[in-house]
Amino acid sequence: MKVSAAFLISKWQGETSMHIRVLFEMAKERRPVILFVDELDHLLSNRRDENQGEGGGHLKSLFLMAMDGTDAVDCSQVYVIGATNLPDFIDTAVLGRFRQNVYVELPTAAERIKLLRHFLRNKKFSLSEADFEYIAACTDQ
Repeated sequence: MKVSAAFLISKWQGETSMHIRVLFEMAKERRPVILFVDELDHLLSNRRDENQGEGGGHLKSLFLMAMDGTDAVDCSQVYVIGATNLPDFIDTAVLGRFRQNVYVELPTAAERIKLLRHFLRNKKFSLSEADFEYIAACTDQ
């Protein structure tokens, strides 16, 4: 199952909590299951973050309890994988719940050129080697 944190979060009081509960209940019914949560930083940001929105601490606790299976939903055989572009913004309590943290570094300039060539392999284009190098240099972020 794949879900984006942006999909879980709602501006309406109590709706985000309900989304989290329903997500883990659905996962429980389909177990064994892998639950992939994209944009994890959006939902489970660092506690020091003042902009985490309404009920941020409560939502974090609810999500962690669901992950641990300590709430009403038994989540054995529900495996959670999270992805983020902002790993430094993830709360340390959240990181501790994951068995393994994998950091995927950004591609080097040579790797970016290789990716560009791969995605353009079936397209007509007139880029020179210097053009590829320029694009790779502009995408170094």
